[in-house]
Amino acid sequence: MLKKYFSVALSALLLAGCSGNVKQQAEKKSYSAPTKQQFEQKYKIVTDSANNKIVLDADFTYINDDMYALFELLQADKMGYVDLLGLTTAGGNALCSSVTYDVLSALEFHGRPDIPVAVGTDVPLKGFKNIDSLMAVIGNMPYVGAYSQLPKYTDNYMKAKGVTTTSNLPEPTIKPVEETAWDFMIRQVNENPGKVTIFAIGGHTNVAKAIQKDPEFAKKAAGIVYMGGVFDVPGEALPRIEINWWYDPEAVDICLNAGWKKQLIIPHDAAVTCLKGKDMYDMYKAKNTTKITQAIVDTLGPIYENGQEEFLKFCWDPITVAVYLCPDLIEKVEARDVAIERTWGMSYASSMAWFAGSGPKGTASADVVFKVKRDQLWDFVSDLYSLQ
Repeated sequence: MLKKYFSVALSALLLAGCSGNVKQQAEKKSYSAPTKQQFEQKYKIVTDSANNKIVLDADFTYINDDMYALFELLQADKMGYVDLLGLTTAGGNALCSSVTYDVLSALEFHGRPDIPVAVGTDVPLKGFKNIDSLMAVIGNMPYVGAYSQLPKYTDNYMKAKGVTTTSNLPEPTIKPVEETAWDFMIRQVNENPGKVTIFAIGGHTNVAKAIQKDPEFAKKAAGIVYMGGVFDVPGEALPRIEINWWYDPEAVDICLNAGWKKQLIIPHDAAVTCLKGKDMYDMYKAKNTTKITQAIVDTLGPIYENGQEEFLKFCWDPITVAVYLCPDLIEKVEARDVAIERTWGMSYASSMAWFAGSGPKGTASADVVFKVKRDQLWDFVSDLYSLQ
């Protein structure tokens, strides 16, 4: 989930509130890439590829937080911690055509052309919104993701080069599978009953369409991990608005109430507690042993080596994979009854949460991660990326 713009005043407030998390220590820390054995001694990995099969539904752009999450899963798959069954492309940050092009290009460049990619939809269940009309009702959002690409809309990923983010990578030669994203998800869940976890880290339309086509889909899966919502802190631009859940609130409602065995939500609240900083870059640089770490260092180096900081300090999506693999990284998680507002008005697309057991009819039970251990999270992510 990429948000390129947000309120300067809100940013200052959040950064002030989290200063203890991002404050650079005076002493220089020493980092080094671990072996797999050292990694497993350092962290309690609770997953294995036999029982933890993953479909990642995402709005990939390169190199941003959704790609960071993909890198984690590629490494976890290689190390035997999960079985990455495939990727499905969703709307959100960008339209599906550019998302599909970018992820195919990234997979090929990073040596994983074996991972299937199924194309989803960028059209919300109730169709694209009239952004001007919507903002007149809920307030102004400086970042609208895929909507900024609508003037160049195409459903052909090979014609999306004008809006893709992998211009520095070779054109992909691998192709998507013939199935739609939702058919791919349904098939994987049916072939691996009780073992497939869906990661929904873009707009949730594909997952909702799988539920609509197969009402037993959610019940047959192991569970779902969402990156979405905002509950106890301000939204990036508007109160209780987070762009993944804003993109298709009707799809989110279907997903939340589908009867999953487990629902884990990583909202914007968690991202506020693990802002990026130079120490994070120093970890990547010191552990630069793979093509993944090299790509990140190449991207961040011109910023941090010149004494600057990233404009966007939030990094939402990789939190989902990290806490799934290693729940010890979570500092605060609570059971909540959650919902999203679908009534047209000032609160449209707002996230809502009640303490467990106190929510009204129509709410869904989920575990919500509110805080993560910031330094340990980035140490974990950079260690995982560096494994060979």
